Amino acid sequence: FPNDPVFHVNRGIALYFSGQLKQAVLDFRKATELRPDYLEAHLSLASALAEQEEFEEAMREADRAFKLVTDREAPIYRRTLELQTHLRERSGGSGDAILEPAKRRSSRQQ
Repeated sequence: FPNDPVFHVNRGIALYFSGQLKQAVLDFRKATELRPDYLEAHLSLASALAEQEEFEEAMREADRAFKLVTDREAPIYRRTLELQTHLRERSGGSGDAILEPAKRRSSRQQ
């Protein structure tokens, strides 16, 4: 299992929900290292980082996740936007820089 990104995400989710955020972050990071295009790993990492109030890094991960979204992943795309909005609100920033990738992608899809 050490080289299985799905294993690391699943274990990370279990750790996340049991309140073991630092260990969850390690598993999510490992999953993104093993499979850089693994959308769920980036989203999960962003969520765990946000819970630890590591907002800048969480926003970077949310942006990485956003860049991986395809049309068939629209529900996850919405989750990414919700996470970006949540991060913007919690960090006290204006959010313009966070939402810019979403605006660019929306304009390309129309």
